[in-house]
Amino acid sequence: MSSRLQPRRSVKTVMNYYEDAQESEDDYDYDDGRGHSAPNPQRGKSKPEHSGSEAKQTRRRSGRLSKLPAMPLDVMYEIFSLLHPRDLLRMSWTTKAFRGVLTDRSSKLIWKMSLASVDELPPCPRDLAEPAYAALLFGPYCSGCAKPRSSVVWEFRRRFCKPCLADAVIDYFGAWNIIGNKGLHATLKQIRVHGIGEFMPRIFMKVAHHGRNIYYLKEDIERFADEALKMQSSGRDLLDLVNRCESSREARSNHVSRMEAWERLQAQDKKEELKEAKFQRLYSVLEKLFEEGWGDELSENLGSYCGLDEVTGVGISKPLTEKGWAEIKAPVLAFMESRKARRVSQEQRERLNARVATLRVSIFAYKRSLHPTDDFIPLVSDVCWVPDILDTILNGDDESFVTLVEGLPDRLPQLSTEIYRRRAEQITSILPWEGAMLESLELATAWFTCWLCNVALRHQEVFKHLCFRTCPPEVTRPQMQLLEFTGNPWASPMEKLLFAEGISKAIRKVVLTCGGDPDKMTCHELDDIPCRIAWFQGVLSLQVIDWRQLVRKLQVLDKEKGKGKDVDKLEWRVLKPDELSEFRQCETPSEKKHHSVQVVTNADYYREVRNRRDVDFYREPQPADEGDKEKIADVMVDEVVEE
Repeated sequence: MSSRLQPRRSVKTVMNYYEDAQESEDDYDYDDGRGHSAPNPQRGKSKPEHSGSEAKQTRRRSGRLSKLPAMPLDVMYEIFSLLHPRDLLRMSWTTKAFRGVLTDRSSKLIWKMSLASVDELPPCPRDLAEPAYAALLFGPYCSGCAKPRSSVVWEFRRRFCKPCLADAVIDYFGAWNIIGNKGLHATLKQIRVHGIGEFMPRIFMKVAHHGRNIYYLKEDIERFADEALKMQSSGRDLLDLVNRCESSREARSNHVSRMEAWERLQAQDKKEELKEAKFQRLYSVLEKLFEEGWGDELSENLGSYCGLDEVTGVGISKPLTEKGWAEIKAPVLAFMESRKARRVSQEQRERLNARVATLRVSIFAYKRSLHPTDDFIPLVSDVCWVPDILDTILNGDDESFVTLVEGLPDRLPQLSTEIYRRRAEQITSILPWEGAMLESLELATAWFTCWLCNVALRHQEVFKHLCFRTCPPEVTRPQMQLLEFTGNPWASPMEKLLFAEGISKAIRKVVLTCGGDPDKMTCHELDDIPCRIAWFQGVLSLQVIDWRQLVRKLQVLDKEKGKGKDVDKLEWRVLKPDELSEFRQCETPSEKKHHSVQVVTNADYYREVRNRRDVDFYREPQPADEGDKEKIADVMVDEVVEE
């Protein structure tokens, strides 16, 4: 008989299988052996029934997989065996027909092949079916409330959210009370079982203010108690049940350790996968920036744009699409503009620092050629804030700046004279003398003081004093950057500068004693005179100093008086010519350089305590001998007795 004349056999499809399953309810469900099934998201959704002509004809939107249920069953099995377990779970949640096919016992091989495709996954344990094992691994739904936020508790073979886990577990004492209420305490003690911790699955869970406590699944405890009562009523040995539970817990513990290791490995792989996805998205963003015209900027200064992955929408683990780029384009471009402005500002700051350092070298070279005491030495800020020099530093190119540096040594003398004359004219008006001129500032008696810090200053020091240097009222951002390296420029100090009348009178006395004219003698001339001053303050100080040291000491005393401190009575006088000649023979080169020396030994000090006027304080100091030490001790004892 020809094959064309043979009747065509009907091909069994998914829908035919579902209709047969409705008649014989023999499903390979997610039951794990304890009467618990994994939640089906489609459960609980009932549709209204319509009869006859009143039934509404609803059109369902046909998709690419709309004809999938009509495929032959053997083709479907071949397709299902190639799917990931997560995809199989989702297929079983789509329709009742697919759920009927995938939960049937004949689909067990499909689940095994699908689970075997997962790398390094431990095999399905004996106390779980393959669908239930896949639901624990890849299903997000809680076993208690069916919410899609849960985590696996492998000891209990359940997925729980935090509230459901707290409701489903019970501590040791609660579990022991359940067994006690069933009247099983005595029976367990007869078989030498003194606690359920020996054979029941448990977890260690941290509870507030109680550390880590042991908890059991309430359902397991109740099931064990019911089964133990049945065995006790039937006269069977309860030890068999305990041994069976103990062996099951040991097998479960071994499987739990393997699953925890696998989960750690999966978490590490997932982390690397997300990291790679973030990198690919960042690379796609960089490609888009190249298309927007940022190619040259990124190629030359890519390190300046670190942090691009922290922009909203860039550092996520998703491929970049055109729609996604349109959403993040504005913040990405704003980030690029801000980083470019920061880079330009930093480069300008470094350029200003280098230029100021170059000018500082030239100014210091000029400084070494001047007198170390009285000649006016311009600071870096004095030179850099000259208008034409300032414009070259801020806006000039490298060639113009090199020209400025090469001509600066020849220009500094004239520039210093101009700065000096302009500032000297401002402070000459403070001098209390009639007809004071610029030359009057060179006199040894011309001293000033700052009322903010009470420091004695020569007119050259006034030009450098920090209290008289302030930030200009209106400066641009490049000028603010320049101030970081040069310091504030000099401002008019008329409101903060005072004439030091006390120090001027003291120096006038020194000049007169030395036979000079206070109205004509300058500081250089007074330095050339071999003048020394004997300084007394209380009983603890006896020194021979020069006139400049006298100014510093008077300045310190004025500061202490201004702070309200008690100052010992002081005396000072200029050494006589015969005393001076003898003292100059005793000066060392270092003392001649610093113009100050302590000229008394300890023995001389204690003699001076008894009679200061009899002390030959200007003689060459001699080390105290043994006799002097005994006299010192006697003087100290006498002073204590007198007090």
